[in-house]
Amino acid sequence: RKAAVKQAGNNIIEVGEMNPTDAKEVLKKSLLRTHLLNEDEAVIKLLELLSYLPLAIIQAAAFINENRSSISSYLALYKGGEEEIIEVLSEDFEDQGRYRDMKNPIATTWLISFDQILRQDQLAAEYLSFMSCLVPENIPKSLLPLTQSLNKTLKAIGTLTAYSFSTERELDQSFDIHRLVHLATRNWLRREEKLVLWSNKALIRLADVYPSGDYKQRATWTAYLPHARHVLALPHLSDGNKEAEIKLLFKVGCCLDSNGQYVEAEQMHRQTLELRRKVLGPEHPDTLMSMNELASALSG
Repeated sequence: RKAAVKQAGNNIIEVGEMNPTDAKEVLKKSLLRTHLLNEDEAVIKLLELLSYLPLAIIQAAAFINENRSSISSYLALYKGGEEEIIEVLSEDFEDQGRYRDMKNPIATTWLISFDQILRQDQLAAEYLSFMSCLVPENIPKSLLPLTQSLNKTLKAIGTLTAYSFSTERELDQSFDIHRLVHLATRNWLRREEKLVLWSNKALIRLADVYPSGDYKQRATWTAYLPHARHVLALPHLSDGNKEAEIKLLFKVGCCLDSNGQYVEAEQMHRQTLELRRKVLGPEHPDTLMSMNELASALSG
């Protein structure tokens, strides 16, 4: 609403909740076995519980499709959700003025599906945890942690797609995660005291794979750049990973310098220099290298 008012003034078209007919149509298009819609009472009850939210309906349908369950059996899982966990997963959800009770349906459908993924595909759960520490849009497949089995990697990606936790951009070889899925995952990690762990895994992975300032690799580091910026700005990085933080700051600074973004490159090199002075000392060769890169950015 704030964005709409800022951009369009009084020329705003309000989009309210879907009505039951539209919501049922979304469910129909999302189900592989449309005969399940014959459970009239269960369908009505499910859509009411999901507040007619498209994302919640699609996630519920994804679970039903993947596990070949009935709508009635899914409803039983929904009612059995742990209220305390749901409340935690709902923290920080925005747009309360747009939909009625929007928090619980999204958080509950997420929890039901994520519990199933934890039991069925641990790697998929790890990928989702990792991606929740990055920007939720345009996550390159090449950023995902390496595994020894290509088959397991493909299966994990397929699992996240099947449960509507991520969508794949086939042409770009990248993924998107819905904002609320991203948020629910981060809140779950925070509840399980694993957010710092996965934030640092994202930092280490980016530090390892982020290219140097070589212009031939410009397409790669341009795709990685939003995620590097995001991870470096996270407030809960461990002090034990200063080496990875320095490494990533230095690489990002060099790439920005190579791209002519001298102001931001200067900021990155200043941070790198400060950290290297503290960790390595003022006379260390790497510290002197950072001084040189900073001077280069300032002269640009």
